[in-house]
Order: sequence, then structure tokens, then C-alpha cells
Amino acid sequence: MWIGLLFGAMGLAMQSYTRTGDIPPEYQGTLPAMVDLYRIQAAQCIVLADITKPVEFTIETLMFYTMLEYTVSRDGDMGTWLLSGTIMRLALQQGYHRDPSQHPNLTPFQGEMRRRVWISLNQHELLFSVLVGLPKPVKYAECDTQPPRNIHEEELYEDMKELPPSRPLTEPTKVCFQVVKSRLMRAYGEVVEFLHLIRPQPFAEVMRLDLNLMKTREMIPAHLQLGDTLEDMKNDQPARTMEKYILQLFYHKAIVLLHRKFWDAAPEGTPPGKFYYSRKTCVASAVALLDHQALMHEGIRPGGPLVKMKWYHFVITTHDFLLAAMVICLDVMNLRRQFPDNNFPPCVITEPQKLNAILRSRNIWAYIVDDCQDAKRAVTLLDAVLSKLKIKGQREEKRTEQIYQAQPLSALAPHPTAETLRFDPYFTDQFALGGMPLAVGYPTTEDDIMQDTFPDILSSDLSVPNDFDWVSPLTSGVLHRPLNDKQDAWDQFLQVQQQSFTEAIPYEFQMQSV
Repeated sequence: MWIGLLFGAMGLAMQSYTRTGDIPPEYQGTLPAMVDLYRIQAAQCIVLADITKPVEFTIETLMFYTMLEYTVSRDGDMGTWLLSGTIMRLALQQGYHRDPSQHPNLTPFQGEMRRRVWISLNQHELLFSVLVGLPKPVKYAECDTQPPRNIHEEELYEDMKELPPSRPLTEPTKVCFQVVKSRLMRAYGEVVEFLHLIRPQPFAEVMRLDLNLMKTREMIPAHLQLGDTLEDMKNDQPARTMEKYILQLFYHKAIVLLHRKFWDAAPEGTPPGKFYYSRKTCVASAVALLDHQALMHEGIRPGGPLVKMKWYHFVITTHDFLLAAMVICLDVMNLRRQFPDNNFPPCVITEPQKLNAILRSRNIWAYIVDDCQDAKRAVTLLDAVLSKLKIKGQREEKRTEQIYQAQPLSALAPHPTAETLRFDPYFTDQFALGGMPLAVGYPTTEDDIMQDTFPDILSSDLSVPNDFDWVSPLTSGVLHRPLNDKQDAWDQFLQVQQQSFTEAIPYEFQMQSV
């Protein structure tokens, strides 16, 4: 098995050259073949070793091989999800889900390494499950493995007798990002678990998860906080800059998923035109995701700090930005139908800002269409959406610098904190945190519970048929029905659109280095 681990490590090392575009002369012309060779040889070693009889390094080898497969997988490929599920079950069989303190035969070094392996495996399984829109196989209530300690690498060695105390998160170490991310991913994972529950759940649980996400975000130390502009992070290493973006992307993705189903939840007696907390929060995070896309794209331009850390090399990241664009489009269309005279209620984000964010995202996808296998699909999708909104997509040669300048929206700055929001009248008065009973927005009182499983947008193809009616299905009474009435036509549309787009547009654009 250790030979398979070696092949996996070499394959990932070769792939890193492809992503950065900095290929050594000795590998010019042969790098893709070498990556495939190491991937195949790692798989052969795994088969020969027989994973049904796990030995040392079995979990690590399988994780390396899964990442090799993931980087070459196509959208909708179930292979990596199946692999990660297999690894998770092998890890359960070996007791990784229980904290090493429960295994007295493990040395301090072995226990700490198992903690690091477990959080990595658990996070990958969460991401792959969200990608295919299926529940997590292992719930957090079934595990008690603690996060690894925030210690320097030189403090960790095989013959150590005991672990040193964990350093504060304000002290940067090589593992600090993983510790911080594990906390945020735990909050994200709890949202995913909640959204897959079949039985009805109280809306108070939505607000508890929302508050937990905000508290977890506030715990991010200063050295991992995202700056307002790339100039603010010019002294950071590219990897550190990307780590800051990753934390924010996970936070906003969790907020979007959590609140999408509860757009119309409001306290009893609220006027129909009131803009509800879940809707404002969901749309604001969707716009924030597209703002981050713009900044990250600016960073990969020649001379930029992220030129070797291209965001579009990973399916998970690209889907997050497509999800954000679709949420904003749905919001704009619903508001136009609900307020045909353009007399919109006071909103956190204006319609021009939303449309500019969508158009900017579309032009970013057009810019990388030859380098990203999902870009052509994204451009086609957003062009269809923008045409329905009567906005013409701008061609690449007509783009202006204004399109790519990700100016922070006033509605997003400053961000509310858990403590300030806890005492904000809008938050407390409407959601029973200040004593007011929670009810629903439109005629019934059934929207305060969740009736359906959450159909993740990433589990469905995002294609739009030419004959799809963007107006009638979304607004012919659907907007005024409770959430337990099979949701709106948009969610139904997402559940059935699995085949048409991939058949129309084959994967002719393979990933290339820039």
C-alpha cells in the first residue's frame, strides 16, 4: 500500500505543475501522460493491496487517489463521491471517527496524525456529497474526533511522549488554516444535514444555524481575514490569499443554501411587500460570492497574486458561482413579477447591482472559456438568463475595467456580526429572539417548517430549455403558496434537468494550463 501512496504523491505533485503553468523543462510535453501513469499505478497498487483488509496508509493512499480522480473528473461524475464514501467506511472500521484519546494503544504522534486525516476526509466527503446533492453518510453526532492542535510542525515528531498544548489561533502555523477551516466546515456540514432532513423542522433551527455560522466566521483570526481588495493582501503568499478566499466562499455558500428555502418566512402580520430576513441574507451572500469571483479573477491576470492559483480548476468552486448567479436571477424575476410597476420594497441590494453582478460573472466565464471545461456551459446558461431579463451579454473585446472592479456593495459592508445582529430590531423582532411569535409571510402559517428535502442546485444540470417559461410557472400563484407545496417551479425545474444540457454541449474544452 505504501507504494500506492508514493505514486499518489507523485501524481499530485505533477498535477500541481499543470495548475500553476510552471512546468519544468524536463516534463514539457510528457506531464499529462506522467500524471495519468501515476494515477493508474496508484489504482493498481490499491487493487493489489485489497482494501477490504486495510493496513497502514490505506486511508491516506485512497485519499490521494481520489484527489487524482477528482481533478480529471467531469461535472456530474459520481466516481469521486463513491470513492470518498468507501474511504469513509474504511475509516469508520478503523476507528477514525472516535477521538484518539479513546484508543490508549495509539502514541501521541499517531493520534494527532489521525485527527488530521479525519478532518480532511470528513471535509472531502461533505464537499462531494453536496456536489452530487446527496446526504452525508456520517452525521456529526456519530463522531467525537477533535480538531488537530494548532502547533508548529517541529513540535510534532514520532517519539514524542505527549502533545504540546494548542497555540491560540491568532498564532500562524502551517496547520492553523486547517483548524479554522474545520470549524467553519462543521457549521457548513450542520446546515447540509439540516437541509436533508425529511421531517418538518422549526424555523428557529434555521436562525440557530445562521447564528452559528456568523459566530464561526467571527472566530477567523486576523491573519486569515480577507482584505477588501487584492492590494490589501499584496504581501501575502498566493496560498495564504487563496485560503482567505476559501473560508469566505464556504461561509457564503452555507448561507445561500440555508436561507433559499425560507425566502417567504416572516412574522405574523407582516405586510406582503416586506423584504424578509432570509431573502435579504441569501441574496446578499449570493452577490458576495460573485464579488469574490471577480476579485479572484482579477488576481489570476498576469502579474496578479493568484496567477498560479486559478480558481476555475475545481468543479466545486465553479458550481458555487453558478449557484450564486441563479439565486440572484430568481430573485430579480420574482420581484419583477411581484412588483410590475417597479415599486420595489426597500432592498439591501438594488436590481442594477444584481444585474451588474450577473453580467460581470458572465463576462468572466467568457474570458476563460478556452481554459475551463465548465466555462462554455456557464456562458450559455447566463446568456439565456440575461436574455430573459432583456440584458445583452457584452463581448470580450467590449469589456471595460469597470466590469472587473469588484467594488464592495454598501449593503455588504460592514458585515453584521453575531453580536450586533443578536440585538438588531429587525432580527430580534421578526424571529422570536425578542419575544415576538414567528409565523409566515403569505396567507398560511405553514412556512415556518421545512417540508421537503433540499434539492441542491449542484446535483442537477443547470441547462435552460428554449421553451421554458420563466414567468408563468414562477408566479402563477406559486409565490403565494407555502413551502410545503413542493416549492416553486424553479426548484422543480432544477430537479428534472439532468440530461439535456450535457447532451447538447459535449466536453470539448479540456483543462489547460495558462
